Order: sequence, then C-alpha cells, then structure tokens
Amino acid sequence: TCDGPNVAPALQWRMPAGGKSVVLLLEAVLPEEGASIHWLAWDVPGEQYELSQALKHEGTTDFKTTAGYRGPCPIDRHVRHSYRFTVVACAVSSLTDAWTTSDEVLLKSWSTWEDVQRVLRPHEVARASLQFHYRRGPPMVSLPPTVTPSLTQSPATTDFAGDRVREGTKGNPKLAKRFSPQLLCYSCRTVVRAVSSKLKPSVFAKSDARAKRDQASAVAEVLDDICDQTNFLKGAFPPLQVEQACQYLVHEYDGADAERVFLDFRGAAREDHFCHVSTGACQGYSEPEISNLGIAGDTESMDEMGRKWVRNPVC
Repeated sequence: TCDGPNVAPALQWRMPAGGKSVVLLLEAVLPEEGASIHWLAWDVPGEQYELSQALKHEGTTDFKTTAGYRGPCPIDRHVRHSYRFTVVACAVSSLTDAWTTSDEVLLKSWSTWEDVQRVLRPHEVARASLQFHYRRGPPMVSLPPTVTPSLTQSPATTDFAGDRVREGTKGNPKLAKRFSPQLLCYSCRTVVRAVSSKLKPSVFAKSDARAKRDQASAVAEVLDDICDQTNFLKGAFPPLQVEQACQYLVHEYDGADAERVFLDFRGAAREDHFCHVSTGACQGYSEPEISNLGIAGDTESMDEMGRKWVRNPVC
C-alpha cells in the first residue's frame, strides 16, 4: 500500500490443466464507477509471484501514465475500500506472441486491460479472484493538533513528526534527513503552485457527490504527473533535485496526504497547509526567507551532491 513499501505482495496459485501462463490483475472495486486498475501483468510463468521476480510485461493502470504496481491508497483514510486480485490462466505461454491479425492487437508494455482482454479471450482456461478490504486510518506520522504555524511565526519548541524542534529550526527535521531544508521548502512551494495552475477552478465549482468524485480524480491525475523534472526547468534549483524532493513530499512522506490538502484547501491556504502544516517543509521560514530561496539557489555553483550546476538559458 502507499502507507508501506508499495510493492506487489507475493502470490501463489495452482495452475489448472492446460494452463501455461497467467495474467495478474489488481482492481479497486468501486460501487458506482466500476473497477479501477491498479496493476496489470501478463505472460507470468509458474504458480507463484515473488517480490524479487522481474515481470516482462506490465500494462497501463488507471493512473494514466503509470505502468507497474500501484497499491491500495484510498483518498479518504477513514473509509474501508474493497480491492480484488484476479489470476487468469492462459493456454499459451505468451499472450504477446499469440496475437492475431484479425484482432489487430499487438500487446506490448503499456498496453491496456481492454487490449489484454481481447487477446486473452480465446486462450483463457480459468480464473480466480481474491477480494479484500483496506482502510488507511490515521497517518503513520501525524502532527499534534496544536501546531498551526503561520508564515511569519514558528513555535519555540514542539514535537514535530517525531523529532524535537528547537526555536529557529528551519523545516521538518524528519524530512531534512534526506534533503536540505532549503531545497525542500523551495520544492514544496513550487509544487503547490504548479499543481494549482493545472487544476481548473471550474472543477471545484460544485460540491455534490459526483463533483467530489470528479475533483478527486482530477487531483490524483495532476499529482501523478506533477513531479516530472520537465515541470521545473525554469526554477532556481536543479530540476532533477526538485523532482526527487517532489516525489518524496507528494508520494512518499506519510504525513503529507497531498490529495486531501488539494481537495480541502484553495489558494494561499493550500501552500500554507501543505508546506507548513502537512509536511512542515517550510516550518520556521518567514515569507521573505522563502522568497529568497530561489535567489540563493540560482547563485549556487554546486548542487547538493557537490556537482557543478550551470543553468542554460531557456528560449
């Protein structure tokens, strides 16, 4: 799940007579919308899947530009969601080699479930499913409810994300174990503004149940793509570093809950909450200090790894 390593679990099955390979599928079972694909793989040999096993063919999930396993990660932490693993036995060892010209489907990496089903249909021997439920619960690392820093204030001392923060400390010490506080704060603000620019205000014009589902889908889609370094080419810090910091803040840090922040807050409140409360990346920084991070980063000749950084002009 997204609250852990987010890797596919080990699976075992018994191959029926005539079966030579299997298709693996993980779906989120949605009562109204149907099923959402979290994982799709085919041409899997044998009767088990191990964590270290390399898969030759994995298809596109419903996370648009993502192939490979995406574990359960409900937006609403406190609601139990249903998921289903499906194993389909095939009479051929490779669906990729079994396509016919009449189907006009050639399976390859990033193929969709619809394409796989068209090729699979005449070769299916049997299938079995395992349905389970998952609820995230509270974040693994949560902030005390009394910590609500403003852009110009920082508490004298407080327990923040499991570390004792002293007066004058910049950023979240837990995050700073992997990235510099300056890079994290700069990246956090840059990411929030980039996400907000891609979310159309019209998406949030209504508040009925259907609109909320559309909003959640729009936010998830933007967050899936936002950390690509091409979105940060004109920034003050090296794009690859900002991409890595973005991945950590948005997708890996347990306390962030980025989707919920972008759904519940608008305008400057998003930046304040995500960078000062949710992640704490800009904790202790004043507004002028945050504005100067870009200037400082632009004049640095060395990056965090000790490599020379020279910005090329962008036409």
